[in-house]
Amino acid sequence: MSTIMFTKMNFKTDILPILPQIVLGITVLICFLNYKRFPRHFKPFPYYWLLIFLGELVGHGLSARGIHNLWIYNLTFSITYLFLPWFINQFPGSGQFGKYLKWYFLVFVILLCVEIIWRNYFEDPGGILLTTTVVAGGTVITLLCAWYLWQLYKSDEVSSLRSDPHFWLAIGFLAYYAAITPFLGMMNELYKKYPDFTSIYHLVVTYGFSAIINLSICIAFLCKTPNSAK
Repeated sequence: MSTIMFTKMNFKTDILPILPQIVLGITVLICFLNYKRFPRHFKPFPYYWLLIFLGELVGHGLSARGIHNLWIYNLTFSITYLFLPWFINQFPGSGQFGKYLKWYFLVFVILLCVEIIWRNYFEDPGGILLTTTVVAGGTVITLLCAWYLWQLYKSDEVSSLRSDPHFWLAIGFLAYYAAITPFLGMMNELYKKYPDFTSIYHLVVTYGFSAIINLSICIAFLCKTPNSAK
């Protein structure tokens, strides 16, 4: 019976949509198995990535039942754009970001509240992405990662980047947010005008770069570096 059911499964409709959840689940497991070997600022990350994983599961489940699920992603994106700038600021050599981050957090929260009120008054907040907030947060994460990698490039004290978890995380965050932020900023309008193209683009780009960011996180948490002291 199980063999017959397997042969009837369609890769595009039955398997491909759940691949990101499978990859996320594996990444969460690797994070929890290894985070205790790393500095203190790594401790919250596995719980954050678990939250992203649970958000993906709920979003996928709602979508499969034809229920609006963008409110889930509005929530997880908002948490991401507050957590990741703080997290990146903990990287060695990134302390100079700190004096600006408090202003970013203040502006971001104000922008988020204004957009929620605006969308709630004029549109359906459950069925539309908070694109202004998404673009603002994604841009800041992209710039922080680019700046950190530039500082690494200029530094004379860098030993082996292959064993530096911060390097791999910065690479993954930069690739992911630089790629998806422009798309997410236009997604509401694209879905209205070009739904078929947008669905395919979302499938290829978002899923593809999701694999990249999860791979970079796995590599980071599997690094065996002497600098991984508590």
